[in-house]
Amino acid sequence: MSAPEGTRRSSGGFEEERIILPTVALCSSGDAGDIRVLEELFSSVRWGSGVIERELAEPGLGVLYLGARLSRRLAGYAVLRADSDRLHLLNLVVDERYRRRGIASSLLLGAFELGGYLGCSNIRLVTQATNSGAIALYEELGFSNVTSRGRYYRDGSDGIEMERSLKDEAQWWKEANASGRRRFFS
Repeated sequence: MSAPEGTRRSSGGFEEERIILPTVALCSSGDAGDIRVLEELFSSVRWGSGVIERELAEPGLGVLYLGARLSRRLAGYAVLRADSDRLHLLNLVVDERYRRRGIASSLLLGAFELGGYLGCSNIRLVTQATNSGAIALYEELGFSNVTSRGRYYRDGSDGIEMERSLKDEAQWWKEANASGRRRFFS
């Protein structure tokens, strides 16, 4: 007997394994409260009072927030900033109830798409050198180690700077714009 869709077979029968497909989209100022809650509960990085609200309300600041929603609940978010030809991932936060279910991967794939749309040639981030789970995820998605940053974090821990090319995504958007095709962020 095969396992029903969305489940897996275990030694004692069938075990439910939910497949989570979040909706990833740019956040708006109406999302500030949900972002702040996730930041306070699950982020090691704290934005100062009013920063999230200001960045969401003033797009000219150049900071973008991508949110991953399950139904109407914000399950995670990514904070991004684009400069000349690089997209910077400033923060990635996932509600711990939804970790290891593809939320971070979905946010990163959305970031790659957004970076390509913006014409960025690569995306760069810094993560704690001791965060083996994050490093493994980033490597799985094509990031490579660029350099180490000693005592990068407030607590004195080291960081690893990682980078991934966005040339394929940027090329896709260039061709899409020329042919009238559309994907996300159109």
